[in-house]
Amino acid sequence: MYALARQAGAGTKPLVALVLLSTIMLAFFVTVRPQMFTWLLFAAFIYIIGRYERGARLALWALPPLMALWANMHLGFVYGLVVVGVWSATKAAEAALRRDIAQARQPVVIALLCVLATMLNPHGPAIFTYLAQYFVAGRTERSLIQEWQRPYFALNVCWPLLIASVLILLSVVSRNRPKLYLCVLAVIAIGLSAQAARNIPFVALLLVPIAGCAAADRWRGARREADSHLRVSTAFAGAFAIAVGAFVLIMSSHLHGALSGLDPSSASYPARATAYLKEHEPRARVFNSYDWGGYLIYELAPEGRVFIDGRADVYGPALMNDYIDVVMTRPGWQALLDQYGANAVLFPPNTLLSVALRQDPAWQEAYMDSDASVFLKR
Repeated sequence: MYALARQAGAGTKPLVALVLLSTIMLAFFVTVRPQMFTWLLFAAFIYIIGRYERGARLALWALPPLMALWANMHLGFVYGLVVVGVWSATKAAEAALRRDIAQARQPVVIALLCVLATMLNPHGPAIFTYLAQYFVAGRTERSLIQEWQRPYFALNVCWPLLIASVLILLSVVSRNRPKLYLCVLAVIAIGLSAQAARNIPFVALLLVPIAGCAAADRWRGARREADSHLRVSTAFAGAFAIAVGAFVLIMSSHLHGALSGLDPSSASYPARATAYLKEHEPRARVFNSYDWGGYLIYELAPEGRVFIDGRADVYGPALMNDYIDVVMTRPGWQALLDQYGANAVLFPPNTLLSVALRQDPAWQEAYMDSDASVFLKR
């Protein structure tokens, strides 16, 4: 995104500020998850289309192969279809106004090829059926996942999104607005981010080229020509980068759980309660908190079994509804635990379920700390 804005004439000064703001927004979402590829490829699609708009005609043919790769890496490939769909639609609209249909031929062909490329996966066209089922039948699952919730702007962590959205919208409505497809994508991204926090990274990525180019078009000091001519040696730049990296490592080593070496960090997970369960009931069938499922699989498998983990769409709505019934201690929750053969429960200590289990003679609280309680079937 930085390179695209530079090619369009934006200067270093506004771009560094915008990249810092974008980095702050992304920092809350960057984890070891396949959706990282979605953000990378989303940026790559915007970049390739930007290159095409500036005359690099052959670059566009990279999109269908990238779309095939994307469809096999993460379901976020739909955002790639949105990008090429919006772009080809705006090109077709512009061509119709100019009565030059040939201008829209290549964009429309590329968009159709990208749709076909998504079908080059083990399930073929059925991948779209899965997407539809997830968004229609997966409301229960999404209601439990924090990143699917709307951002709460009373929290300081949401202020960067608000600032970025204002900057983008000001750029879109200015006389120096970016290309039409970028304006449409920006409005879509802001709308999606207001519906679910997991869409905030798309706003962060679009911020740099949209606001950077708008600033360069409006102010001479924000253009590439206004950049400082001061240069530093490669040795100095490398030494500075190493020094910053060393500083970050030293500071992180003083933060509990920030660095964990080759093993995943147990910070924010019930490490002590899990250790107790492994020692006293290693083959337990555990009804667990949704947020802890992946960690418990890593720690308890293969002997121990967990009820649920973060792959909500794999389990389906029926299991999720049973999970909620037990968590909310709705009528019949004890029978559900028996139905699934749960002989242990690992849950935060002050939840409705934990309070109910303490009062249930069929269960005993075998362990409790500030993070979790372990209940065993009598």
